Amino acid sequence: MTEMEIYKGRKVYPTAKVCPRTELLMGKLTTIGDFCFICSKRLEMRDGSMLGRFVEVSGRGEVLLKEGAVAASHASLLTSTDTTEGKMNDASTDEERAVRTGNITLGEHSYVGQHATIMPGVSIGDWAVVGAYSYIDKDVPANTIIMPDVKKRTKVRVVKGVLKDG
Repeated sequence: MTEMEIYKGRKVYPTAKVCPRTELLMGKLTTIGDFCFICSKRLEMRDGSMLGRFVEVSGRGEVLLKEGAVAASHASLLTSTDTTEGKMNDASTDEERAVRTGNITLGEHSYVGQHATIMPGVSIGDWAVVGAYSYIDKDVPANTIIMPDVKKRTKVRVVKGVLKDG
């Protein structure tokens, strides 16, 4: 897209790159930030969801951001990636490569921190938080906080808008 599109509360910044092959569905009050690279089969952004600056959404699969979901700047949502079981370059044929592919879902009001990487086939639960610089290759349950240096999952629950230990 060559210029910013603002219609019914949807924003795609002019420096964002959306590949022609990507089916893009955007709900109300959704944003694709500056310098994002979107090149997956499909990206569905439900109401209030956002991709921060420099976010990469790529691969052969689909990505769903449910209502209020956010991927912060420099996050990577990778719906396919090469594995070590085959040749690892784009010049190889599909038969020579061993590509892992899977759809990604960010649950309602979930948050993926800066520079976090979400691998193929992962679902982030509702209200879950993935800390900055995290590498996520397994599902994250709802109401869970993942921090890369702590390496443990902390269960929390929201009671009338206040976080309490679970």
